[in-house]
Amino acid sequence: MLDGAGGNLDSDVTYIQVDPATGGDAIIIDDEPWFLRAEFVREGSDLRLIGPDGEELLIQGYFRLENPPEIRTPDGVVLSGELVTRLAGPLAPGQYAQAAPGVAGEPIGRIETATGEVTVTRLDGTQATLSQGDPVFQGDIVETGAEGAVGIVFADESTFSLAEDGRMTLDEMIYDPGGQQGNMSISLLQGAFTFVSGEIAKTGVDAMKIGTPTATIGIRGSAGGGNTDTAGVTTVVVMPEAGGLVGEFTIQTATGVVTLNIPLSAVNIASANLPPSQPPPKPRLPPPRPPRRKPRPPPRKLKRPSNRRKRRSPPRPRPKPRPRSPRQPPRLLSPKLPSPKRLPRSPRPRPSSSKPVLSAPSPRPPVPPGSRFRAPSS
Repeated sequence: MLDGAGGNLDSDVTYIQVDPATGGDAIIIDDEPWFLRAEFVREGSDLRLIGPDGEELLIQGYFRLENPPEIRTPDGVVLSGELVTRLAGPLAPGQYAQAAPGVAGEPIGRIETATGEVTVTRLDGTQATLSQGDPVFQGDIVETGAEGAVGIVFADESTFSLAEDGRMTLDEMIYDPGGQQGNMSISLLQGAFTFVSGEIAKTGVDAMKIGTPTATIGIRGSAGGGNTDTAGVTTVVVMPEAGGLVGEFTIQTATGVVTLNIPLSAVNIASANLPPSQPPPKPRLPPPRPPRRKPRPPPRKLKRPSNRRKRRSPPRPRPKPRPRSPRQPPRLLSPKLPSPKRLPRSPRPRPSSSKPVLSAPSPRPPVPPGSRFRAPSS
């Protein structure tokens, strides 16, 4: 077999020859999708893929076709020809910058956060290390290392974060702030991601798209996240935004479409040849019980207000004070003394006609013993 230059044999390289007559057919690699993490190198009209574990594939005559074919596995992990061409870059790094200065145009966003190893490959093939505040342009390929992570804020205020060992391309970003219209497209090859949609996603389901090796995700006014593992299997989760708003995801493969609009619902897409997994049904909650209310007391009868002016009764005449009598001196009452004891009287002698009768002397009261008074002697 011949290598891409056309004459040297290499037993460690797998060769695939593209037939121009059947150039539209997909290139099928009967192996795991290691090409998701491979380095894409353009060698003239040939394409060389160098895997992370030493795999190497040379596709001869790949760029001779006007529309290069897609690369896929039998399990349904697909890279489109347009994405492969973007990953391979120009024939010589920097040729776009030399031929047409300013081809990158205005930046479509800026790096908000960058930790660890974060690199970018520009549209002209030049590579650079990204840090906070650096601009990003349409056509950039952003990659993170084993301990790297990056967060990007785009022109429409949408945000996109990529975790470690990630790889994505910024395919398209068109935004008109005056008309609130535009399109945005990102291709995710590998890694965990989260995003919060901006103004573009509010205009329609197809306005913001995220392409993965197994599905295409249309986003309308929502936040979410997911992961694309080394096997190309994609998981997508719908998350509510800060204000509680939940938008809508449309996940589409070649054989089916699934719509997500329930918070924290997720689907799994294992192959582009199969429809996405169905999300779990919305849990049926029992109807809420009416609150127990105390019986209301009967309404009180209120007096109907009268429009008549209340008559005030005339004041009652006060009684005339009685004339006071002249003040008299108070009577002095003598104290009531006990009446003295009366001694029994001796009987009166009857008068005699002959001789006067002398009355006997009255007996003296006895003198108590010990008294200092003595009775007079007779």
